[in-house]
Amino acid sequence: MPTKFFPLGGPVPGEDIVGRDDLLMSLEMRLSEGQSVMLASPRRTGKTSIAH
Repeated sequence: MPTKFFPLGGPVPGEDIVGRDDLLMSLEMRLSEGQSVMLASPRRTGKTSIAH
C-alpha cells in the first residue's frame, strides 16, 4: 500500500491544476502582450505549477 497519496516536490501537471483558470488566462494575456509578471505567494501554494 502506498504511503504517499499526493506526490510532493515537483510541479503539478496542468490537467491537475484546479480553480486557476482566471489566473492562467490573465498571465497568458499579459505575457503575450510582452508584459513582465511576478508570482508572489506563500510557500507551497502553486507558484511553480502555474509557471511550469
